[in-house]
Amino acid sequence: MCKSTVENMVESRIVIRNCVINLTNILLEELEEVLEEERNPEKRIWCREWLTRRESQGASTNLIRELRYEDPKEYRMMLRMTAAKFYYLLGLITPLIQ
Repeated sequence: MCKSTVENMVESRIVIRNCVINLTNILLEELEEVLEEERNPEKRIWCREWLTRRESQGASTNLIRELRYEDPKEYRMMLRMTAAKFYYLLGLITPLIQ
């Protein structure tokens, strides 16, 4: 009876050891995937809505008018001046270009 108990204990330890080894391997695989994702993150494409409309509407006229109201900061960055300054300059040259 004593030998059977010892054999059972040995078998139990072997089973537990194999389970621990399997779990360790699974965790290592998961860790490798996480580290790989951190090293090579997916590229994200940042795009403003007005940039997507530029293809269909062109780079001026409607697009500039819409951008003025939709995103004043981008409007200023695109023209490198405020809307007020743009219309002031436009007023100065309008008689010359009509």
